[in-house]
Order: sequence, then C-alpha cells, then structure tokens
Amino acid sequence: MPPEERSAVAGHYFQFPLCALATRRAPDEVANNLICYGTVAAGCSRLEQLDDEEQLEKLDEFGLEDTDRDRWRLAAILGGEVCDVDVEDVEDVMVEGYHEVDIHVWEFEQRHQCTSPKVRMTSKTLFEVRDGGSMSWREFRVLAGLYSVLGSKAYSVVPLSMIHARCCGCSSQRMLAVEVYNKEVDPLSIKQVRLTVEKLWMLKWFARVTPDPHGRATYYSHRMTEDELMDRIFARRTYKTQFLAAARAKALALQEKLDAVLRPDGGTKALPASIRRLAPRQATTGRLPGNSGASVRQREGDRRAP
Repeated sequence: MPPEERSAVAGHYFQFPLCALATRRAPDEVANNLICYGTVAAGCSRLEQLDDEEQLEKLDEFGLEDTDRDRWRLAAILGGEVCDVDVEDVEDVMVEGYHEVDIHVWEFEQRHQCTSPKVRMTSKTLFEVRDGGSMSWREFRVLAGLYSVLGSKAYSVVPLSMIHARCCGCSSQRMLAVEVYNKEVDPLSIKQVRLTVEKLWMLKWFARVTPDPHGRATYYSHRMTEDELMDRIFARRTYKTQFLAAARAKALALQEKLDAVLRPDGGTKALPASIRRLAPRQATTGRLPGNSGASVRQREGDRRAP
C-alpha cells in the first residue's frame, strides 16, 4: 500500500521511546507492552489538558475514585479513546505494561546518560506485529529505527550503520557495542538490515533515493513519494548554481540598462561633464615624471652638484 493510502487508512498512532526495543524479551510481549505504553501515555497527555474540576468530572463519569490508582485507570481509558483501543476491563493490565516500559526506559537512559529518541508508529502496525500479522518483528525493528531518525523531518540522509544501531534501540554504534557487551540485545547483521530495508522500500513503507554513485548518500522520506523526494533533492542541489546564474543575469540586465542611459551612442562620444568619471590620481611615490628611478631629492642634489 502506498504511503499516502496507508496514512489515510491508519489514522491512529502510538508513540514510544526507541530504547524500548533494546531488550531480549519475546517480540509479542514487547509489542504488547508498547501498545500499553502508547495508550496510557496518550491518556496522560489528554489528562494533563484538563483542569482539576474536569478531571474529577471524568472520574465520576467512569465510576472511579480520586486515588492515584484510579487516575492511572482513567489515563488508560482516555488513551483508549484517543488511540481507538478497547481497554474495558484491562485498565490495570495496560497500566502495568506502561510502567514496565517506563522503568526499562529510565534504566536505559540512566545507564547511557542520554534521552532516547521517540518513535511514532501506526496502531495497526503494532497490532499486526503482536498478533503475528503481515509484518515480522525484524521488519518492525528496522522500520522503527528508520522512523526514529526521520522524526518530523520531510526527508533526511540516513546511513545504514545508523539504522543498524537504531533497530536495536540504540542511538549510535558506540551505545550498541555497550548493549551487546552486556548481552542486553540481539543485534542484526548489516546484511540483514540492508535486505530488510530493501524489502520495506519495495513494500512502499517509505521513499528512498540514492543520487550519488557508489551509494555515498541515501535519502529517505516517510512523508513524500519518490518523485517528490527526487524533486526536492534536485532543487536543493541546484539551488546555488541557479541562484548565482540568476544574479549574474540580473546584473547584466542592469548594466545594459545603465549603458542605454549613460552611453546611448554605444560609447563613441564623451560622457556629459556632469557624469564624467574623474581620472585616477597619479601615485605620489616621490618620483618625477620622465625620470624613472630618480627621486625628487636625488634630482635636486644633482642640480646642486658643481
């Protein structure tokens, strides 16, 4: 399905930290926890937009009490409305999954002293991964890693090495090496990442263009079609040349316009006295005209000599 059709059908999204993928747990468990995290996080954002009185009204509406536990339940319910997820009778399970991911993210960020980038993925995709649908766990990891780099940008150059690190939940190769040493992740090989990226590209999950020989820079976009991406790259790379050429053409047109007024005869007659250019001053080097190499003092000395 083309990107424009997919985005129109999906409509609902989950957002989660990339480092949630830095785990060796079963794929269906990870996907389920990501659904819980995305749902409750969306509900927390919705809850923060309400004042205290409106929050109490929401608690009364769903038969909940003004306690921390029931406020988390309310966040799960509101998140289910935002993300179109049925959370009836599973509010506590959703909150528990959210806290599991939240603790994992906190430990990861404390270990590496960083802030993990966010990934925005359609709810339909996550449910497919959890329920064993058309998208495999490897494809989901690679796609999430690429999306974490693109973020809200229209397009970007993304090296394969960066996708390799990010599909394991790490922001860099250095971070990935630490996680592999601590046996926290199961990394993919570069060949696996390259083949998976190619498959996702052929399935039109994103646009990809490599304009340079030998693949020195590959542009990716999950917001434009391939033709649009090519047009943007062409405009970006030719902007300076076209700008300078247009500036030179404007300067030439201005010179011709000035010549038409200041030199209407093509330069064969002298300019009017009012606009005649002054002749450049002679350099005051202390030398007399017609006596090259002899200064004023030397000539005066020659005249005083007997």
